[in-house]
Amino acid sequence: MKLLEADKLGSCPIDSVKLSDAKEWALRMKEKGISYKTISNDKRSLKAAFYTAIQDDCIRKNPFDFQLNTVIEDDTEPKVPPSQENRKKYEEALPKVMTPHTLRHTFCTNLANAGMNPKALQYIMGHSNITMTLNYYAHATFASARAEMERLIAA
Repeated sequence: MKLLEADKLGSCPIDSVKLSDAKEWALRMKEKGISYKTISNDKRSLKAAFYTAIQDDCIRKNPFDFQLNTVIEDDTEPKVPPSQENRKKYEEALPKVMTPHTLRHTFCTNLANAGMNPKALQYIMGHSNITMTLNYYAHATFASARAEMERLIAA
């Protein structure tokens, strides 16, 4: 909710916010280039917070209880399913067997390739010894070995 902190609405007492203030907030966010989906998500959070204030008898009406598309245009582009040709391209890039454990290997390998301290990586992965981390999860590639050699030569 950093957007709210940076906006003048963020410094207003909760019992002074009116429907017009909430609508003006949405317009200001749109003028700043914030996407419709982001504004909608933030509005949903604000609506929930103001609903809590109603339950606590701090306010009587929820200023965020309005349809966002009546204030700003919904410019969200609908998601289009990939064509048969594109779908094949993505399916070929994935391994035949994809499991959460496959993602665990990839996660560890990417962190190791990014230069993470091996002991910190061991801790994150929950391994009791560094051998497991380095021998089974942190996969080296030709590209990573080459990059390390070039880094050492340049030093």
